[in-house]
Amino acid sequence: MHGGPETSAHERTDQTSPHERTDLVRATETDVDREASERPASYPERAPQVGRLPRGRPPGRRRVRNGPIRAPTVLDVGGEPSVAGTPISPRGDLFAMTIRETVMRTPLVDGHAHPVEPLSGGTVREGFAQYFTEGELATRDARNTLNYRAALGVLAERFDAGPDDERTLLERRASVDLPSYTRECIAETGTERILADDGFPDLSPAEFREYTDAEVHPLLRLEPLIEELLDEHRAFDEFEAAFENRIEEALDGEHVALKTIAAYRRGLDVGAPDRADARAAFEAVRADWNGRIEHPTLLDYLLHRALGIAGERGAPVQFHTGFGDPDAHPRYVDPTLLVECIEAHPETPIVLLHAGYPSVGEAGYLTATYPNVHLDASLAIPFAAHGAERVLSTALELAPTTKLCYGSDAFSTPELYVLAARRFREALAAVLERLVGSGIVTGSYAEAAAENVLRENAIRLYDL
Repeated sequence: MHGGPETSAHERTDQTSPHERTDLVRATETDVDREASERPASYPERAPQVGRLPRGRPPGRRRVRNGPIRAPTVLDVGGEPSVAGTPISPRGDLFAMTIRETVMRTPLVDGHAHPVEPLSGGTVREGFAQYFTEGELATRDARNTLNYRAALGVLAERFDAGPDDERTLLERRASVDLPSYTRECIAETGTERILADDGFPDLSPAEFREYTDAEVHPLLRLEPLIEELLDEHRAFDEFEAAFENRIEEALDGEHVALKTIAAYRRGLDVGAPDRADARAAFEAVRADWNGRIEHPTLLDYLLHRALGIAGERGAPVQFHTGFGDPDAHPRYVDPTLLVECIEAHPETPIVLLHAGYPSVGEAGYLTATYPNVHLDASLAIPFAAHGAERVLSTALELAPTTKLCYGSDAFSTPELYVLAARRFREALAAVLERLVGSGIVTGSYAEAAAENVLRENAIRLYDL
């Protein structure tokens, strides 16, 4: 699927040797790491950091995340270390290759995704298009989004019918064996690791491992945890202690990061309430508990607690930013609303999911401004369809290539993994080739940047 095309006019214009190129990558990354280690311990005159009360026991494992970025190693989709069939030397040096070949052959680390879920035959035949839009569209309109039309193209490759023969394609898709079909789809993308949100759908990350040969690392979604604990605890002190203990256990176990959908529940203008305010909010929520946490004061307090615990361990916290389901109000999902929260937790890596779309430039600006902020372009790609190049180009106007990560945000149906990988690779190759052609970067730098964006940045950020 991702075989490299013929050599283009925008390929390597420099004459850097493979050994010099590896040295260039390492030198560049060392400079970045040195700058990161000199970042300020705090930021001036913003919302005060919400500290954690002593828990009476030392924190769990601490991950060291400021070490040097690994010199990129490219693996064939089949798993053998090679570049277009040419072995990589034991030292990890790469032989010369085109930018597009690098992009197409670098294994993916999917920094944000979800498990698939079994869909009934009727759902596939009548409602499949709804899985390719974030809106609550009429079926006729959902079937006419470009993302869905591209999904039909993916089905056409597999089920021996034309992409416009929708009825036949859906009938054949409805009868697949989901585990084997999912394994085939994800294998095609060259994805070696998936960070899976445990909050949606019902299939757990542990169960998802039966559907893919990629390594699956779980993400702990905070809001379902809060709702579970509100069901179980009537006293605030017990509730708070249980919340902190569950986060500590998760991050000291196999979970590699936290995830919040505060954007859906209360918006991204996160405040800094004190413990007394949080206690009062807890009592108000408990008095009229309906199973869904939306109270901004309680959510904000708990989010700061979670950020503090994650920061102690060097574990990232992912924030949904930008577009999503209709309950994510466009006015309150702009990533710049997170500035006070970001500044209150300079020790905690914060990941802006979905490139903040449509506020991609703003998300890139935050990523370029704050040492602890990173950018993930999942969902925006593939949903932005032919706008994928614009998304990456806009993000990279300011964001360092060492802080942009691949992600799919694929959910429920494995075709989304395929669409995200294809569209992201094509867009990244096109953007990097243009940058080389315009003289902004060299071919060697572009190849290193591709490897970092697709794989190495996530490995470092999440300590994989």
